[in-house]
Amino acid sequence: MRIVLILFLVSWAVTIQAQQSDAYYQAQYAASLKKLREKKYTEAVSDFTRLINGGYPSIEIFVKRGVCYYQLNDLINARSDFDKAEEGNTSTIELYEHRGYTKFKLKQFRDAVADFQKAMTLGAGNYEIYYSLGVSEYEIGLYQGAVVYLSKAMMLTRSNPELYNSRGKAYLELGKTKEAIADFSLAIRLNSKYVEAFENRGITYFRSSQYEAAVKDFQTIEQLVEYPNTNVYKLLAEMLFVLKRYSEAIEYLNKLIEEGVVEKEIFYKRGRAYLEVGNNQSAIRDFNVAFSVGESTAQLFLDKARAYLNMNDTNSAVLELNNAIDLDSRNINAYFNRALIKEELKDYEGAMLDYGRVLVIDPDDALAFYNRANCKAGLDDFGAGISDLDEAIRIDPKNASYYKQRGNFYYRIKEKDKACLDWRKAAQHGDHKAKFQVEEYCNKK
Repeated sequence: MRIVLILFLVSWAVTIQAQQSDAYYQAQYAASLKKLREKKYTEAVSDFTRLINGGYPSIEIFVKRGVCYYQLNDLINARSDFDKAEEGNTSTIELYEHRGYTKFKLKQFRDAVADFQKAMTLGAGNYEIYYSLGVSEYEIGLYQGAVVYLSKAMMLTRSNPELYNSRGKAYLELGKTKEAIADFSLAIRLNSKYVEAFENRGITYFRSSQYEAAVKDFQTIEQLVEYPNTNVYKLLAEMLFVLKRYSEAIEYLNKLIEEGVVEKEIFYKRGRAYLEVGNNQSAIRDFNVAFSVGESTAQLFLDKARAYLNMNDTNSAVLELNNAIDLDSRNINAYFNRALIKEELKDYEGAMLDYGRVLVIDPDDALAFYNRANCKAGLDDFGAGISDLDEAIRIDPKNASYYKQRGNFYYRIKEKDKACLDWRKAAQHGDHKAKFQVEEYCNKK
């Protein structure tokens, strides 16, 4: 009897102790939750950790501690706690939503999308989740989905410029330029100093060949940022070059070089700009620098040849054209320009050879036939010149110059009727000088 009583008392004591322990845990857990609500995240983490180490039975505590870690930006520990909660069969909006935000901040966008969608299946649907889901879908290339979720976020608030900027980027990737520009413009209206929105709108204008508008946006960035990204200067230089505002393009290329950007494309582009403004010496200098840092294209030597021609240095020009041909044996422009120089120097045989090389590459180059015909005439072979002009007219039957020149050749070999016929055709196609020849040589008896 005494033994039974002792066992009963021990059992009763254990039960009371367990009840007291459970009550203690519940009180401590409640206090920890209160600290979480009061945003005392560091203290809450300490309390939750003490409870976990003491054997607190509910796996939900890992979700709560994970939320604290997330708020403290301790994303690794937050992710770990959320994973433990899921492994313990916890499946709540709070878990998936906050783990989604954690993965979002960790740039684990594909995994974040999965968690956000689980949270939405359970009933989540606030502004932040739509925004984060939209941005995540954009980051993994699901642009249409990004537009859908960001549009849902807009239904909950229309005052966030980042929202419009993000949807504008998705529209841009979908090729919807008009919609992208509209969104970037709204972002700028909400924040007149929103550099990223100006940059994105500028890029959109650039891609749609609206260069004047793009230049304005990038120059605004230059005013807003003390030290703009060098990419801003590159794009400005590129667009100003396309707009033929070469002097301004040179200014931005100078800034890039002053910033220490030593790239072959920069020196080559500045050389091209110098060439367009007639500063041939500076153009050649930049072309040489570009070549020294790796730019080695046929076009570089063609441009350099052009600069030498502008300086009346035909010998150097021919050498550069030779370099272009060495790099690209089928470069029509190099052969054609070398032929022009030889023709100007009255090296008709050399010019004919180069025009012939052009025609091997492009048998339908009417101008090459026309120029070769002139070279043959320079060697007094008018009959052969007429044959080339026949080909030029076959290829381009509405070119008045070809008929007029063939008429001249016919006249030189004393075939006046054929000459007059060609001059009349030239006049019909708009050559007023040919009309004079008809009146002077063909209408008189």
